[in-house]
Amino acid sequence: MSELEAAYERERRLLDELAASIASYRSGSRRIYGQWGVAGELLRILTNPFDGRHEARSQTLRMALVSGVLAELVLAGWASCTDASAADPVPSGRRRQHRVPGAVFVDTRRDTDGVLAVTRRSDAAHRWVAESVLRQRQPRTARDWIVDLAERKGPRRERSELRLGFEIEDLVADRLVRAGVARRERGRRGQSRLLPADGHLTGVLNATIRIPRMISHGATLSTEDAVIAALMDRVGLSRRIRRDTTYSDVDLASTLPLLPADLRRLVQHAYAAFARDAATAI
Repeated sequence: MSELEAAYERERRLLDELAASIASYRSGSRRIYGQWGVAGELLRILTNPFDGRHEARSQTLRMALVSGVLAELVLAGWASCTDASAADPVPSGRRRQHRVPGAVFVDTRRDTDGVLAVTRRSDAAHRWVAESVLRQRQPRTARDWIVDLAERKGPRRERSELRLGFEIEDLVADRLVRAGVARRERGRRGQSRLLPADGHLTGVLNATIRIPRMISHGATLSTEDAVIAALMDRVGLSRRIRRDTTYSDVDLASTLPLLPADLRRLVQHAYAAFARDAATAI
């Protein structure tokens, strides 16, 4: 093959790649936004689509993801967040009752073969959170679970694997990767980062302004979007939205009273967990 033919072949391949990228972009722009669940949308919103950096402190992002997965379980009817009581043993041998506000309970229904039904959820993040709660005998508040699960690191892996450091972030990232809207990439310092797949950059940017736009226009939000908006508000994204978009008067916190009682408790406990970490958006 002559040099001219080789140059022509390289140019043809580049044009084919460009055409495929444009087709992927058009396909991605037609997707219905908000279909990745509460935690999936929060991960997209709180991750910079251009360089994979977190848009909030790393611990704050992970607590938001745990809150999102718990909200998904509540929405699906597999968990509840309610006030409860627990018994602590005392030296006399008796038990002392104490109140557990906003305790998380997971449905313990079993299938016909005796296996817990919740452990057969198709989403790995759902199973991981549900199994963690079920292993604890005494009820714990949603705040305690959010703080605890956000700190749990994933199992040790080979250095060559493109995995994120903490279990909750890795599981929710897997959800987006399997859906084809995100990909993992190794950064210059060797760390793994999450970036939008080809053709999905517009969708990532849209996730940040979709809900503020709906609130500004007086549209009726789904329960999932109302939870996302309430969590976005506490993470500090209201300030960024007012600064970076035309929705300067949007009030993300206005969605909290619209939520059912279980989800209101859960979001309020998420607020308490964020406050413990002094959550601030970048």
